[in-house]
Amino acid sequence: MVRELLRNPLVTEAEAVRIAARRPARPETLRALHEDRRWRSRTAVRRALARNPFVETEIALHILPTLPAREVQEMANDGTLHPAVREAARKLAEERGGRRGRRPA
Repeated sequence: MVRELLRNPLVTEAEAVRIAARRPARPETLRALHEDRRWRSRTAVRRALARNPFVETEIALHILPTLPAREVQEMANDGTLHPAVREAARKLAEERGGRRGRRPA
């Protein structure tokens, strides 16, 4: 049912973001959104999915590297997220911060 709704050309990005951000949410609904090519390419949808504590951890970890640094840092400190997601966000934020500070030899 959700997959058909997401394929409807009248569904807007704002509506997809609302679906992705909804709490509580069924993991299968969030997975359907992530698997849809039209929506997974949208930064706002990916952000909402990754920040939703009801999304499967595997999906959040897959999305994490595609998000802006500020978003990743916020996720590292978000107590509502799965500990594995927070830890991965913390490590990614450290890696990105380390790269910015280095100078070429």
